[in-house]
Amino acid sequence: MEPVRLYQKFIDRNGLPDGICLLNQIQNLSNVLKSGQKNHASKFARIVRILEAYPTQRFILLGDDSQHDPFIYSSLVKNFPQLISCVYIRCVGKQKKQKVMVELDQISGRNVPVCYFLHSSEALKHSEAWA
Repeated sequence: MEPVRLYQKFIDRNGLPDGICLLNQIQNLSNVLKSGQKNHASKFARIVRILEAYPTQRFILLGDDSQHDPFIYSSLVKNFPQLISCVYIRCVGKQKKQKVMVELDQISGRNVPVCYFLHSSEALKHSEAWA
């Protein structure tokens, strides 16, 4: 079966909405298990791919401070400020808080709202006030 028909069959069978599929190259199992580990440039590139594919959409970036999300998101806001509506970062560690705050201040300085939260209820309250 040709790939396009295979994807359409999968979409139909799983009740997914019609739309554009941005596909990654199939990887072997060992690479799948390693995904997300020390591959921050790849995360940036994948998000850029989505932003460039939908230049008229606005996006909310949601992550945490355990690794590099604040730094990746700061770069995304610097390069695509018109596409980012808001950035939400969950505080899961105290050791990087000062460095994270510097990045979040840079995002705010580009007129993109930021919510650095400990509990989900804080993010919910922020989103209700912001929306």
